[in-house]
Amino acid sequence: MSLQKPTLVYFHVGGRGEVVRLLLELAGADYHYHSISFRNSPGEPWTEYKEKHEAELTFGQVPLYQEPGKMIHASRFS
Repeated sequence: MSLQKPTLVYFHVGGRGEVVRLLLELAGADYHYHSISFRNSPGEPWTEYKEKHEAELTFGQVPLYQEPGKMIHASRFS
């Protein structure tokens, strides 16, 4: 995927990705927010996104932050 500007992928709800989104907003960053649908909220259905972007989702989950040359994704930890 060729990116022109930073992209944040997350569900259309508050949660782990919300902090990143708020920081981007406060910084005035020019970024793209790719919304994933959650319980009839706006956005692309999760199953469709996950199927199309499986290779990018190292641990099979979001949030996912991408910018040219970098990718930061959610990790599993306990």
